[in-house]
Amino acid sequence: MQMNKWNITAISDIEPDVYLRPSFRISPFRSEDLVINLKKNDEELFYWDRFFDFERIGYYSNVMASGRECIDAVLSMLNLSREDKIYIATSSGNSYISGCVSKTIEKYCSLTRVREKNIKAALVIHEFGKFCDNDEIEALKNDGVKIIEDYAHAFPVFFQNDTRAKGDYVVFSFPKFFQIHFGGLLLSKNEVNVQTKLKKESVNFIKVCINSFLPDLEQIINSRKARYDYYSKELSRLRCKPYFHYDKCECPSVYLFYIDLNEYLLEKLKSFLQIRGVECSVFYGEKAFFIPCNQRLCFSEIDMIIQLIESYIKGVK
Repeated sequence: MQMNKWNITAISDIEPDVYLRPSFRISPFRSEDLVINLKKNDEELFYWDRFFDFERIGYYSNVMASGRECIDAVLSMLNLSREDKIYIATSSGNSYISGCVSKTIEKYCSLTRVREKNIKAALVIHEFGKFCDNDEIEALKNDGVKIIEDYAHAFPVFFQNDTRAKGDYVVFSFPKFFQIHFGGLLLSKNEVNVQTKLKKESVNFIKVCINSFLPDLEQIINSRKARYDYYSKELSRLRCKPYFHYDKCECPSVYLFYIDLNEYLLEKLKSFLQIRGVECSVFYGEKAFFIPCNQRLCFSEIDMIIQLIESYIKGVK
């Protein structure tokens, strides 16, 4: 595929009004999807019921408002004190953790990256679609520590190989993978009574929408991998390399890549792209950065993002 070339300088120096910015999201959700989703019929939930047959693998399920609400619900059930700690394991082993996760944990206790006293639960984050296979988890589980698996960015990873699931609780976030603007799913080994802000109608809305997306799951996975490969090819011109290499059972949720800029310049790149409508962030602790890689991102939009990055790099070199 030939990369589109535009005179990017025509727009790269412009900082549009917040309501006039283009939108390149990590989620595949777009504004027009809201109307499309509301028109979906209350049909038989054939795919939902078949796909989410969790009793087969020993889980109960609860539909929630978001992945964050799922984590909050679990932590609220663990009777945590301020002295307790949540052990964090990630696919990369990096110190990065999203603000929404850290803030949710800090409502109850503190988090740690090392095994120590007062660890009451372990949060295993399957980072950006990459399976986290941490040796410490089995040992913690044997010590009676509750395991929470965060598949918010790794929805298909769980379903490609659900036999690898170790969690007492499993968390999903639907907007990270599907074109819906809210919704999460909490699995638990025991039946639990969880609090959610969702009304009955909202739960049904989520089920109907996800049911309509599930037949396209394989196509979605392939589309994301194709965009990931395209990013890798085109960004190699800028001496950028992909951070993760995904195996057959994994699927990227973002394009995370190494880029040779210091922390200050990475922060400036983040601001530069966000002002121009690109959802992105620094992968803190390393010279790395992530940008959208969802299945509905056009290749011409990827070209635009790459050329904005190239324009920024040329401006700071």
